[in-house]
Amino acid sequence: MSRELFVKTVLVIEMIAVAQHDHPLLSIRRRLSRSDLMQHMLVTIEGAASRGLKQQPQLPAQRFLPVGTIQSAIAAIRSGLCFGWLPKCHIQSELERGDFVVLPLPAGNSRDVRLKLVCRDLSASSIEVSALAELLGMNPEAETV
Repeated sequence: MSRELFVKTVLVIEMIAVAQHDHPLLSIRRRLSRSDLMQHMLVTIEGAASRGLKQQPQLPAQRFLPVGTIQSAIAAIRSGLCFGWLPKCHIQSELERGDFVVLPLPAGNSRDVRLKLVCRDLSASSIEVSALAELLGMNPEAETV
């Protein structure tokens, strides 16, 4: 029995660490430390399917505000209540206006979240999975793990 997995990246989302322009974290005039971040609330986006899973990195003892949608996370950050990692494509206008500011983190302030289609065996997949794989251009030459 083959244990190969065929993997196709479907979507890459750039997430960036931001806060409202007048958030206390931005008054610190240096790269932010873990200790700095732990003193402030972190908003996390957690959908119904991810209850119990931590979708975004959290520091030990970090206070966090879980929300169900990207729009709720944006509103929480806009309120000045917290900071968080948000999809850059959803907050581009806030960044351009200066409402949101990218946090100066020591290990970088952006990361990619990747959505991937994973199939065990394309030839044995259901009609629906095969159709989706074909639409995505997935074939046996896709990344194999």
